[in-house]
Amino acid sequence: MIEGPKTITEALTALRSAQEENARLAADLTAATALLNEQIGRVENIEAQRVELLDAVTALEARNAELNQAAQAAEMRVTEAMAAIGVPPVAVASEPVQQRTQKELWAEYNALPVEARNAFYLKHRDTLRN
Repeated sequence: MIEGPKTITEALTALRSAQEENARLAADLTAATALLNEQIGRVENIEAQRVELLDAVTALEARNAELNQAAQAAEMRVTEAMAAIGVPPVAVASEPVQQRTQKELWAEYNALPVEARNAFYLKHRDTLRN
């Protein structure tokens, strides 16, 4: 059982102490609410930016698809034009071909069976000689 104040002075002191604590808690609550509202504003701004970025990504993807279609159409027109003048089609690599180093070529050459080495050497002799 909690014992209450024995005198009016004790009661008034306890009341003032409770009021001061209540005022501190109210100030803390006000500050916390202000911080919360600030963070909510930041989250809303970030969400708006995220939506803008998603819209930009969607627009860029659509533009990329348009450009790819235009490139394919242009490639077809060039192929048709070249074929019309008698030039055979040439395969175009979409990935750049990486040149192997002389060391890599020699390692591959040495790993080949003897009967395949001449053909390999003839194919890569410019790199193997230098």
